Amino acid sequence: MILPIFAQLLKKTFFNTNKISVKIASVWHQTTLYDKDDMQRAKGIELKHDIIRAIDLDTAFLMSEKQVCDFCKELLYKRISYLFEKLEDNNERKKFGKLRNDDGIVNDVFVTELFDNVPNFQAFIMASHGIPRDLMNIFHKCSLRIKRNFEMFCIDHRAIYAEARNTYNTDKRKTIKTDSEAQKLLRIVNNYMETTGRRLFIVENSLVPNSEALQKLVDEELVHQLPSSITPRDICDSHKAYLIDFGNYVDWIETRKKDIAILLNESVIATFPDDFSTVMNEYEIDVAQVKNDSVECPNCNSKFSASEPVYKKANLCVHCAYEI
Repeated sequence: MILPIFAQLLKKTFFNTNKISVKIASVWHQTTLYDKDDMQRAKGIELKHDIIRAIDLDTAFLMSEKQVCDFCKELLYKRISYLFEKLEDNNERKKFGKLRNDDGIVNDVFVTELFDNVPNFQAFIMASHGIPRDLMNIFHKCSLRIKRNFEMFCIDHRAIYAEARNTYNTDKRKTIKTDSEAQKLLRIVNNYMETTGRRLFIVENSLVPNSEALQKLVDEELVHQLPSSITPRDICDSHKAYLIDFGNYVDWIETRKKDIAILLNESVIATFPDDFSTVMNEYEIDVAQVKNDSVECPNCNSKFSASEPVYKKANLCVHCAYEI
């Protein structure tokens, strides 16, 4: 996340000289940029003027299952070799064999040493949706479960699924207020999953920009927008595609007392049926049924739900107590 005030300080400090370049990593959906047409957003960094948007680590590499697996192996290998210098030592390599193939790709030997087998590693990728920051977070939590003892234990799919479910229940769900439009939409999404058994759903393009509830669910990673690179062309013209968070899906399966091992058959990359264009209406969720009842305070310019008790009872802003 890049906050406007911090971005403005960066701009004043570095952007008046051409001798310094600044590289910024941020959560794009939570980054507010300068907008000359909006006086309330007239601070910070302006896209295409001060900065140029570069690679999107959340979605850019999600082109095929092999690409995402190779990317995640490389990412994990570099991170561990940085923390554990002996991994690059020739004597240590004799224990594992050759860790890189002739083409430079990290060998599956590295994967099996950590995860016992490739399916467990694929489960690891699915649980993080291939997002680097989530990938390392899940690895950290799973490795703590075995006390970082990889000589005696491996990270298996059961530990991965448990951490994905725990992250959803204890972290992600808390980011959504119980009486908000986002919570109402999440209930609709969960009901869709309950009745269809699917994680994949689509939303009509025209409804996406006006749905703050949908954007909130994307921002908090309760749903994940699929990049156009893996979405069928005839769908991209009219709809955006989304995946329900993996931890939510695990929670639903375990709550229904289903065998969690069925998730091992899931593809790392979202797949669409061959006849999707003819059945796409079955995958569609109408986000417009969740009406945006947010109120904007003219004093502090903050937005909040019209169902907030302070506003309903006294017509006061919940942030600055200004009477609206």
